Amino acid sequence: LLPDLKAGCSLADSCPPHLFRKFKEKYPDHVVVSYINCTAELKTLTDVCCTSTNAVQIIESIPEDKGIIFAPDINLGRYL
Repeated sequence: LLPDLKAGCSLADSCPPHLFRKFKEKYPDHVVVSYINCTAELKTLTDVCCTSTNAVQIIESIPEDKGIIFAPDINLGRYL
């Protein structure tokens, strides 16, 4: 059994870090929360990393007056 070295993660691929960095620059006062299934480079742009198990708890811990950028899972972000 050989791994496919070209295999990737569609979720991680959906949020290119160079584009995310530019988006984040537009909202400097927002807290960035990213789902664990993102690239290491995206994690460097993140304030808090979450899993599906603790996402609600993390979002609820952020003050209500703070804006939140959630990446890269748009479906989980909409749910939250």
